[in-house]
Parts: sequence; structure tokens; C-alpha cells
Amino acid sequence: MNDSIPDAAPTTMHDLNIVRAYLIALVVETLNIGISTTLCTATAQILLRKERGKLNRHLLATLCLIWVLSVAHWIIDIVRASQAFIDSAGRAAAYYSVVSTPLEAAKTGVYITITLVADHFMIYRVFVVWNRNRLIVILPILLWIATAISGYTVTHVVLLAGSEDVFFPALAPWALSFFTMSLSLNAVCTLLIAGRLMMIEMRVGTMRSGNSYVHSVLVVFLESAAMYSLSLIVLLVLYALGSNAQYILVDWTPSLIGIAFSLIIYRLAAANSVVSASTPSSRQEGTNPYPLTNVNVTHFVETHREKYDLERSINNKGPREEL
Repeated sequence: MNDSIPDAAPTTMHDLNIVRAYLIALVVETLNIGISTTLCTATAQILLRKERGKLNRHLLATLCLIWVLSVAHWIIDIVRASQAFIDSAGRAAAYYSVVSTPLEAAKTGVYITITLVADHFMIYRVFVVWNRNRLIVILPILLWIATAISGYTVTHVVLLAGSEDVFFPALAPWALSFFTMSLSLNAVCTLLIAGRLMMIEMRVGTMRSGNSYVHSVLVVFLESAAMYSLSLIVLLVLYALGSNAQYILVDWTPSLIGIAFSLIIYRLAAANSVVSASTPSSRQEGTNPYPLTNVNVTHFVETHREKYDLERSINNKGPREEL
């Protein structure tokens, strides 16, 4: 029949149908948005109860921006689903196969922007953790610029794609470059943060008994980074293979970024509460020597004077000041 338009890129027996892939993606993204909204709300409440310092303001603004963008991405997907299944009844496969639509370009642009916002804060965190050393963030900044160029080029190429699908030759190199640059940036930043925290652990951790709180922070960072990096790796592989299953990961990732970002702050806040409750000096003075929730342990890293005062108090007073 003439009104039965096939997919621009026919699926194989081993691949998902493009319509089924988009339906699964919408369901997964909707669930993720619910989780992300709950976590972002709880995390924002934690930040609003904290001291209104510059770092926390930056953290709260980033959290809110990521949530707003992820919700915008979800709304675009709902509108596209409405157009595919209601306005284009019987032609959903053809609708989803064509990428050169304003909504698809807008969705791609939002996804790129969420990634860049999250990566920007990762670089900022590295900058603060390394005592605002500009040299240490040169490579991450270059990777961030490369991610931005390749990402927004993808958006531009999508608008010029005509009737092509998402795997067409002019788009594939830029899309693969974007995924690779973002993955490399997250790997480099995670290693830099982990290295710095390990340096602190070697210096401070041996002067107290019990579990290391710096080690707990390190575990939180690595677990959150692993969750996002694994998603990017799977997305990169699926796209390189030309599988329609990549649509699920594309719609899953924006809300996952918000979840991972919130989890870092929320889990560190919980750890900080345990530290405050179990530390004698914290109960007496009402403060925690290591404010873990102030931009994820970066505040105490950049404040050398406080760190040295703490070390001296441990050496002079013994168990009373034990962390």
C-alpha cells in the first residue's frame, strides 16, 4: 500500500524495531524523570539548609539547570510520541526514522547541553580539588571544548539530514566523536579527583583509626562516575553497531546525569550526618572538620590552614579529635 511507509533503516532479526525502541525509551525516561525529580528535590533541600557559600550556590544552580533540561528533553519526547502515534497514525516508524525535524534537533541540542553542563561542573570540581590550579584543568577544558564542537555539530548536521536516519555517514563521525570526547573527559576528571583524594588520604588517613571518610567520598565519586561512564560506553557501542537499541540509551542518559549528580551530593550528606553524629568534637562544637557536602569534599581540600590545624589537633590531643 502507498500509505504504508517502511523504516528508512530496516531492522534485522537481531535488532529492535525502531518504534518499539522509542516506546521503551519513553517508558524508561519517564521512570528516570520521577527518580531524578525526587532526588533533585531532596538534594536541593540539603543545599538550601547549608551555608550559602559561593560553591554551594554554584552547585544548586547546576543541579536545577540539569533538572530543567532533563524535563525539557522528556517533554520533547512526549510531544514526538504524540505526533508519531496520533498525528501520523500508522506511520510511526517513518516518523521516527527521519531525524531532520525541528523537534529532533531541539532534543539533540538539549541532550548536548545537559552533557556540557554536567561536564563543566566536573571540571570545576577538579579545579577546586586541586587548589585552583589552572594547569591541572587544561586537558579537561580542551576535551570539553571538543565535546561542545562535536555535539553542536551533530545538532547542525541533524537539521540538514533530509530523509536520512540517525546512522547516515555524515552524522556518524560527529556523533561518535561526541560520545568519545565526553567519555574521555569524565574518565580524566574522575582520575584527577581520585588521585587528589588518595593523596589526602595518604597524608591524613594514617592519623586516625576506623574507616576513612575520604575513602568513603572516593567510593561515592567512583560509583557515580562508573554509572554514567558505563551508560556512555554502551551507547557508543550500540551506535557504532547501528542498533536501534541506542535510542533507549540516548533518552535514558539525560535523566541519568541528573540522578548521578544528585546521588553524589545526597550520599555525601548522609555520610556527613554519620560523621557529625559519631565525632565527639563535632557534637561539642556543632561543626564537622571535614564538611563533605560542600561541593563534595572540595572545600576542605582547598583550605590548607584548616587541614593543618586539624592535623596538629590530632597529634596533640589524641582520641578526642579523632575523625
